Amino acid sequence: MSAKINHQAREAQIKQFEAIQKESAEIYDCVDCAWEGPKSQLGRWLFGGKAFCPECGDSRWLVTRAEYNKMMDEDDTCQLEADLNSRTAS
Repeated sequence: MSAKINHQAREAQIKQFEAIQKESAEIYDCVDCAWEGPKSQLGRWLFGGKAFCPECGDSRWLVTRAEYNKMMDEDDTCQLEADLNSRTAS
């Protein structure tokens, strides 16, 4: 019975390790200095554990790649609407 428990515990450890690897490989972008890279390269403050950009040292401008892409899509939409509005207004 203990071999089965050990096997289950080992499977849980493997799944946890794989989740940590996947999370550390997530791509981040710094909107301020244009740095991009995996989460594993971000700096971390000792107290509070807040991540910061390894290039410029700022934490306020870090976003995940998914957040960055969403921001860029929204920005493109705004630009298209502005172009359309300026053409119809004249």
